[in-house]
Amino acid sequence: MTANEVIERLMKENLTGKKIENLLNIWDIEKSVRVQKPTKAEILSFLRQKIIDRQTAINELLGLGYPQKYVDWYMASVKS
Repeated sequence: MTANEVIERLMKENLTGKKIENLLNIWDIEKSVRVQKPTKAEILSFLRQKIIDRQTAINELLGLGYPQKYVDWYMASVKS
C-alpha cells in the first residue's frame, strides 16, 4: 500500500490532516527500526551450509510467518 492509499483510507475515517501526518511519521519511525531477518532462501542456505541447525531453521521460518505445513515441506527439501 502506498502512502497516498493510506492517506485516502485514513481520510475516509474522518481523521484530521495533522493526525494523519502524525501517524505517518510514527509508522516511518517504526519501519526504520524494524530488524531485518534473513529470507527463506537465506535460512535454507544457512541450514545446508550447517551454519544453523534444523530446529533454528524451523523457528526462523515460523517467525517469518510460514505455516507449519510449508515449513515441513521446506525442511523435507533440505538433506541433512
